[in-house]
Amino acid sequence: MTLSMSPGGTTVPQVEPTAVADGILRIKVPVPIRELEFVNCYALDDGDGWTLVDAGFGDAPTRALWPSVLAHPAFGGRPVRRIVITHYHPDHYGAAGWLSRALGVPVAMLPGGHRLTRRLAGFDPAEVEAAVTAHYRRCGFTGDAAAAMAATRPRFSRSYPDLADSVEPLADGVVVRAGGSDWRVIETAGHSPFHACLWSAERDVLLVGDQILPKISPNVSAGWWDPDLDGVGAFLAANARLVATVGEPLLLPGHFEPFRGLAARAGEIAGQHEARLAAAVAAVAERPRTVHEILPFLFRRELAGFHLLLAVGEALSHLNHLVATGVVGRADGDEGWRYHPL
Repeated sequence: MTLSMSPGGTTVPQVEPTAVADGILRIKVPVPIRELEFVNCYALDDGDGWTLVDAGFGDAPTRALWPSVLAHPAFGGRPVRRIVITHYHPDHYGAAGWLSRALGVPVAMLPGGHRLTRRLAGFDPAEVEAAVTAHYRRCGFTGDAAAAMAATRPRFSRSYPDLADSVEPLADGVVVRAGGSDWRVIETAGHSPFHACLWSAERDVLLVGDQILPKISPNVSAGWWDPDLDGVGAFLAANARLVATVGEPLLLPGHFEPFRGLAARAGEIAGQHEARLAAAVAAVAERPRTVHEILPFLFRRELAGFHLLLAVGEALSHLNHLVATGVVGRADGDEGWRYHPL
């Protein structure tokens, strides 16, 4: 291991790896998102070493944290052999490139997520600024408001300062041997394209990433780089497939506490999306509206900053689903896209 502890005077939060199932440790790695507080990374006991699942943000506090985590007695002095990533979002994949180099171990993930991060990282910053501003104008924001939205968005380079050079590819249905058990990869989508859940029928455990969370509905957005994405349709279909495939295992989520009740929770989340779809239909039935104009119908609270960015992405994804299913239409105009009933 080439990791070193942080320099003297740097405060590193204390993180206690805890057992959540036989041979599975949970590491609660802090993230700079107040509503989430931490991301759950998991370590699967391979006997002579460990498989890590997810790595946290690619920021200095996370890099300072990992040496003390891996030196904890719970790891028994045994090395990490591999890092598996559930999806490309920065709180899960951000530190993976750096950590894999520091430990000299491979990163395994769905290759589409790796390609997407490299694509986004390769854009010229000025080009991104112009593209994002144009995207929010199409969503119905004025010139100044669109520019302000573009300035608010998190900078990609800060979220992924050190991408993995290459990854060992995962694929839907592939079996990964880790922690003395077979884990079947189940590819899902919606919260993130190229999202991998890992299911052990033998253990009755599902490493569910952010596909299903116990306290909040995962964000399902269409971003500026893929504005026509029907994330809602993909999300609902993926959750239905999970329920039909795995039954009612112990769920080890990417955030919050482990829980059971997959079918019930998936049903609750589906109901929330159905309510937002109905609200969007009602909004455009009154008159054609932009994404911006539809926000108050879907979100009954004041929105600003990062929350506004997420809400716009969610609203657009819901509208895309309604367009894809032939419920509403979209017309292009000088003030952006306007949605109308069909």
